[in-house]
Amino acid sequence: MEKIITILRIVELGVNQASKAWKVSTSSFISSTKVLNTRVNNLFNFMSAETRSLNTLYTTMRNTYINSNNTLNHLSHTIVQISRIMLQLNEADTLYAAVQQTVTGSLSHLTEFTRLRNHKNSTTGTRFRTSL
Repeated sequence: MEKIITILRIVELGVNQASKAWKVSTSSFISSTKVLNTRVNNLFNFMSAETRSLNTLYTTMRNTYINSNNTLNHLSHTIVQISRIMLQLNEADTLYAAVQQTVTGSLSHLTEFTRLRNHKNSTTGTRFRTSL
């Protein structure tokens, strides 16, 4: 019976040692799992922050492009309007110069017309009306 008790004690010590080893192994596994979980969470947080940063950069660049495109459209519209105004000013200036030359009688073809009209009036005695 003594042998059986000795064997049982040896088995009990082995089971106790195996239990301690299992406990240490389990706690090591849990600790390493926690460390790994912390690392994954840190990576996830880093990637989320990086994604937000890239989205902000994209939004800023897109808005800058839209604003520059709108500015370019406004500028081209303004240039077209200015060119139309310049053309109208040029036409008004040309018309003013023509009227001024007509009033002073310095247009050669109108001077010839006036001379012919005066000659016609003097020969017929009538005056006809011209509009310029």
